[in-house]
Amino acid sequence: MDLVVQLFRNWISPNKSIVLFCTLLLVITWSGAFLHADWDRRTSIEKVWEDNNKYALAFEEHVRRVLQTNEQYLVLLKNEYERRGNTAALQDILRQIAADPLITQTSILNVQGRPVVSALPVDPQASFADLPHFYSHRHEDVNKLYIGRASLGRVSKKYTIQLSRRINQADGSFGGIATIAMSPFYFSRFYNDMKFNENYVVRLTGLDKIVRASNAEKEINVDISNAVLWQKIAESSSGFYYSRGVNFNIPRFHSYRVMPDYSLVVQVGVAEASLTPMVRRIQVYYAVAVLMSLFILFFTGRLLLAGSIERRWGG
Repeated sequence: MDLVVQLFRNWISPNKSIVLFCTLLLVITWSGAFLHADWDRRTSIEKVWEDNNKYALAFEEHVRRVLQTNEQYLVLLKNEYERRGNTAALQDILRQIAADPLITQTSILNVQGRPVVSALPVDPQASFADLPHFYSHRHEDVNKLYIGRASLGRVSKKYTIQLSRRINQADGSFGGIATIAMSPFYFSRFYNDMKFNENYVVRLTGLDKIVRASNAEKEINVDISNAVLWQKIAESSSGFYYSRGVNFNIPRFHSYRVMPDYSLVVQVGVAEASLTPMVRRIQVYYAVAVLMSLFILFFTGRLLLAGSIERRWGG
């Protein structure tokens, strides 16, 4: 305590103006550093938010176009088969659909789940009645597209997503299904088209909380029911949020949109690592503030020492 009193009496009290000026310079220096860092942080995150929202909207439109195109294919097959059965026209439609390189299999299954017509060679006695999309259509006529989970196709032996529509008999009873098996990468090619860097992920998830497609292959078919996404969807059908990576251990900023016409959610996420340049800039702000502070303290110390010597020898 005596040391503090002595310091105040001998150094600070006689040089109040110098000490106050030094303190003012330090406050200005660090206030500027903190304010600049806060401004950079906010503007960087706002830029991520704006970009992500723009990309999420574009991704939603890409997904919609893909689904609508394939749904039109299925409606053509369904209508032709319901009207006239297995005709040359039906097989011609099938061949045209199968020409799409990202469609791995197209077929019509009858009421027993056996193939009536198929783009790939398949045993006509084979039954697919146990598959989820067949079961769903057989037990309910909702007159809409069924979008299955990604799985290994029994015929194509490739990882595919099943899209299907119910076929009805003349009396409205169940008559089979028209189905297309397509690559999940049909959706994530949006990622390649946009030339994103490695920090980005585009993800398509069903409202059943199972990931249908993603440019990160390890995410496909993962159950993300514990994700922050569902809490956000309960609040709004579109938005932006930060997640520490509950499912995939990668902290990300996400934009999401629930599609009104399909039971799907599109997401565009960018890893927190994308803000590394901002972090480095903030480190520079603080480093400059430290150097300025040392400079201010050094010259303040010199002035205080000079004043002390002058008082001692002048007195």
